[in-house]
Amino acid sequence: MSAINCPQCGRVISDKDKKCKKCRFPIRAFTDGRTGDDVIDHTMPEELMTALSSDMIVTAKTKKGKLRKIPKSIIIIIVLLMIISCAGIILLRPELFFRGNEIIDANVESITISRTMKLNGKYTNFLRSDENKPFAAVFHDKKKDNEDSTVYVYMNKGKGELKTESADEDNLKDPLSRYEFEGYCRGYEVNEDAFSEINVSLHNDQKDKSSPVYRVTIVSVKMNEKLNGIFLYRIEYRDGEYKENDLSMEICDGEGQDYEINNHLYKKYGREDIKVIPLFFIPAEKNNNYSINNINAERLDDYSLEQISNKAYYYLNINSKSNNPDNTGMIYAVNGNIQSHEADNCKFIYRYNIIPGKQEIGYAKSGFGSCNIENGNSKIYNTECLEISNDDVNANITVYGSINVIPSDIKRS
Repeated sequence: MSAINCPQCGRVISDKDKKCKKCRFPIRAFTDGRTGDDVIDHTMPEELMTALSSDMIVTAKTKKGKLRKIPKSIIIIIVLLMIISCAGIILLRPELFFRGNEIIDANVESITISRTMKLNGKYTNFLRSDENKPFAAVFHDKKKDNEDSTVYVYMNKGKGELKTESADEDNLKDPLSRYEFEGYCRGYEVNEDAFSEINVSLHNDQKDKSSPVYRVTIVSVKMNEKLNGIFLYRIEYRDGEYKENDLSMEICDGEGQDYEINNHLYKKYGREDIKVIPLFFIPAEKNNNYSINNINAERLDDYSLEQISNKAYYYLNINSKSNNPDNTGMIYAVNGNIQSHEADNCKFIYRYNIIPGKQEIGYAKSGFGSCNIENGNSKIYNTECLEISNDDVNANITVYGSINVIPSDIKRS
């Protein structure tokens, strides 16, 4: 036995060692058949250098001490098969890889209204639940007869806030006299990464900066995927100085738009002060078991603000301040009915179009809506402001799916 230097790292080792203890260089394979100066020569043998630099990969020794080699082509085939297998699993079972889109299995037995307080011109009702997983509590504003009547409250860690209008003082101690609890919906949490576009604009024409003004905040979004459902979000003004909770919009093919009216904001807020905070998404299920009946567009000559949408109110307000006396705008309602052949206690998500037969001043408009299915039927009601002076108006809708509202109980503490 004699001492030699490892040809690869230079460490002093025994010529009887099979491998270098430091770099694991195959000493036995290197020294077999070589003696004398050849053994202590630090130069790597040409045949070994060729083997290591060729397209052969050293993996193990055979019983005779020779190196077993696997061609790179086989390794490439194995890697490609692994990639194809992973891609197939992602396509067939995406929830195994993208856990963010997996519906959270929340189970809500009841919701409790713990207390109520007045804040920023509205009543805030603090909701509590034994379910700590995120979900959406669903309420119906019985005073509103339009598409803005459904209120979704984002619940997380057993807490949520229902903002109710302050028009009726009797509702302070009993918000359920106006807001009917329908149940809850399951979904999953979302953030800015789920969207390719989130656009916000703020509109008002009030010149007096010291007094409140009806201001309209328009939020338009486009998701990375063409999803259908209900998107819950919050608006923060100037890093949380003021917040608007319980906001929602219908999403059809990954797109949605919402109009919010604030009657207590001041002119001090600008576009740069507004931030949209994504919270929750309720996915719609494919549902073809329905029929659409009697879709039409009707002009409303006598209406109240509770009967028209925030969007219609906004365009009516803009048109009324136009210098053109004929450009006042007319309110039209898209009416109709969706009959469900199977599901009940659910909401259909749809997109509507309202089209003037003869375009004089205005153009066709479209929007997003949802309707409640009760006893197999639902009423479609969406309002738009059109800048036309004739009654030749048509309408149509396209349904994108339905969401299930799970029944639950509500009580007061």
